Amino acid sequence: MKFIFSSQLALVLILMISCQMKNDKDENEDLFRRLAVGSSTPSSTNRQSPDSQYYRIGGSISGLPSGANLTLAVNGTDQTIFNTGGPFLFPFPYPDRTSFVISVLSSPPGYTCTVSANANGAIQSANATSTIVLCTSP
Repeated sequence: MKFIFSSQLALVLILMISCQMKNDKDENEDLFRRLAVGSSTPSSTNRQSPDSQYYRIGGSISGLPSGANLTLAVNGTDQTIFNTGGPFLFPFPYPDRTSFVISVLSSPPGYTCTVSANANGAIQSANATSTIVLCTSP
């Protein structure tokens, strides 16, 4: 009788441990996904289903001298330094329907850079690449 009870108890413990390991893996993947998209506050409204689509945000930079650093941000937090003009994409993927605001955090010395078009927007089932950043020297 003791052997049967011990075997059943061992089986239950093994199942509990394997279920916990599976849950930890799912939570780790969810945490990585939230960090990758720049969301650091978990909530039930931010949780995406596993089949959610992710897209990138970007646009075009004009007037930036080659090698000069321009720092842009998405929603004030996801910062990226760009050092060349032309098309650009932020390296972070965002879930579909994410609203965004692109802002200039720093311009190169002697230049004023502004978001001249489409600073605000929302991802609509595709990369959002219509933002225009213009750099000028006085």
